[in-house]
Amino acid sequence: MKKTFYKYKSCEGSENENSSFHFLLDSLEKKYFYLSRPENLNDKDEARMFDNYAASYDDIQKWLRHHPYLLKDLKMIIPPNKDPVYEIKKHCQKTEYRCHMEQSRKNEREHFHIFSLTDSPDNEKMWIDYASNYNGICLGFEADTVLQESENNFTDKDERYFIETTDHGLDVEGAYLHQNGKSYLGLINVSYVRKKSIYIKLFKLHEDSEKNKMKNSFLEKNNYNDQQRNKKDWSYERESRIILTDKHLPRNEKIDLIAHYPDYVLTEVLLGHNIEADKKAKILDCLKSNYSNYNTITIRQA
Repeated sequence: MKKTFYKYKSCEGSENENSSFHFLLDSLEKKYFYLSRPENLNDKDEARMFDNYAASYDDIQKWLRHHPYLLKDLKMIIPPNKDPVYEIKKHCQKTEYRCHMEQSRKNEREHFHIFSLTDSPDNEKMWIDYASNYNGICLGFEADTVLQESENNFTDKDERYFIETTDHGLDVEGAYLHQNGKSYLGLINVSYVRKKSIYIKLFKLHEDSEKNKMKNSFLEKNNYNDQQRNKKDWSYERESRIILTDKHLPRNEKIDLIAHYPDYVLTEVLLGHNIEADKKAKILDCLKSNYSNYNTITIRQA
C-alpha cells in the first residue's frame, strides 16, 4: 500500500546566499532529505529533559567508559590522585560538576536527527507557518509499506510506512531498514499529549532503556506549555517523523545528516499561490533537469 507524505518548504532569500531558497534548490537538485538536530526544531519546548543524578559507583564507571571525552573536562575540577568515579558520585549535585555532566545529556540528545512530514498537503496553517504564507512549496514523497524480514532489522513496531533511500551505508541507528537490496527510512506517527518534562538517568544514557526514552520523547508533542500555563495544540500538523541516531562519539557538530532518495520518490509538487515567478521557474527547471520522472510528477498551484 502506498501513501504520500508532504514537506512544506519556504522559498525566502536568493539562490546565491545561505537562504531557505538556496537550500531548497540544493536538496531538490541532489535529491536528499536534511534531518534536523533537536536544537534546530521549531518548537523550542520540544522534548524538554532534566537529569536524574542518582547512580551507583558502577553506573558512573560505565558512563565514563562510554563517554571518555568527558573525563578530560572533569579532571579539571577533580583533585589530583583522587578516584574520578568517587568524586563524581560525591559531588555530582554541585554546580561546577553538574554543568560538565549535563553536557553529556545534551550531546546524546543532539545525536538524534529528525525529518518531519505530514499527510496533509492543503493545510492552510502549515502553508502560513512553514511555507512563508504560500510563498513556498509543498513536496510530496511516496512512502510504502514494507514487510520486515526480521525484527532485528527494525525496532519500532508501530511504523507502517517507509520511504526508500539510495544510501545503503548510513552510519546510523533507528528506523533504517535494509531489505531485498534496498534501504528504507521508517516513518513514525507523532502523538499529541499533555505531558511533563522527561527525567533522564544521566549516568545510564549509554543503555538502550534511556536511549529509547529519549527517542520516544521526540514522538510526543506536548500540547501544554508548563511555563506559560496554556494549551498549544500541535495536532493540526498530523506529523510523522523519520528519526535516526548518528554514531559519532563525541558528537561531531560539523557533520549534518542527509539521506538521498531516488527520483521516483518525489511524486507531487505544490506551488504556493504567492511564490515569485522567477523562483517558480527555477524550481520547475531544476525538476525538469534532474528528475527522470518529471513528466509523471503532479505539479499544481496551491
